[in-house]
Amino acid sequence: MGRMRNEWFPRRIAEYVPQAEVRTLRLNNTAMERDVEFGVSDLAAQISKSAADKQRQDEYTVRKAPEIAKVAPERSIQLLDIFVPKTLDFYRQPLPEETKEAEPEPMDAFGSGAAGELFAARQRREDKLKASQPKGIYGSVSTHDILAAVRAAMENNDESARVLINESDLKFVNAGTEVEELARVKHVGSYTIEIMIKGAETGLRRTVKVHAQEA
Repeated sequence: MGRMRNEWFPRRIAEYVPQAEVRTLRLNNTAMERDVEFGVSDLAAQISKSAADKQRQDEYTVRKAPEIAKVAPERSIQLLDIFVPKTLDFYRQPLPEETKEAEPEPMDAFGSGAAGELFAARQRREDKLKASQPKGIYGSVSTHDILAAVRAAMENNDESARVLINESDLKFVNAGTEVEELARVKHVGSYTIEIMIKGAETGLRRTVKVHAQEA
């Protein structure tokens, strides 16, 4: 009755039978059975249409995110060479200098003769070596720090910002006592870092300069 009242009758698909006509049908022994298939085909068509409309709407709404075109390895090296400065400067607080426990021994303290001169020369070499040692810093400058500086230099250009570079692409090439596992430096000084992009024939080298930060 709900569909009759809300759908079929307003759309003139079906009409109510008046009582007078019902009596006439009964007098004529006319069968008055409900047609259970009435409107079923129309309903099935509406459901099918609704499903098709929803599918089209879903296909229109759900779109794949556009793929970002990758930059070729050789082109990546070219862009790195353009946008990454020749020298990357870092500032770190230096470690306090060690205080000398005692004054240097006077020359005559080593005695006279060849043995005394030998000991005196050895002392001068040790003092000179200590004076020439690089100044230590608090913390370090790592390949992670350098990667952040490189990415910052590359992000202001649409093409260079798409260059894929990871920390594993960076390494120090002048490894010495100041460089730990080719991954970090812990002294003031100048170092060389190499940037290698997978697939590129050659890499790119830049100078990393660690400064003692003034108080």
